[in-house]
Amino acid sequence: MDFEFTEEQKMFRAAVRDFLKTECPPKLVRQVEDGGLKEFLPTYRKMGQLGFLGVAFPEEYGGAGGSWLDLALLCEEAGAALAPNIH
Repeated sequence: MDFEFTEEQKMFRAAVRDFLKTECPPKLVRQVEDGGLKEFLPTYRKMGQLGFLGVAFPEEYGGAGGSWLDLALLCEEAGAALAPNIH
C-alpha cells in the first residue's frame, strides 16, 4: 500500500502554503486577534476564488471535486499559518 501523496496533492499543498505565506502573514493574524475577523475577510474571499473553500465539494455543486485528504491538507496548512477560523 502506498501512503505517499500524489503529485497533484503535493502541488495543492504547496499552492496553499505559498498563498497563506503571502496572504496571511503573522502581522495579519495579530490584526485579526486585535480587531476581529473583518481584517481577514479579503484573504478569505481570495481563498474562495481559488477554490480552497470548496475543495471537498463535488464540482456539480460548485466545489473543486477534491477529496477529504485534500481538505485535510488545506486544514493542516491553514493551521500551520495560524489562519483565522471563520465559522
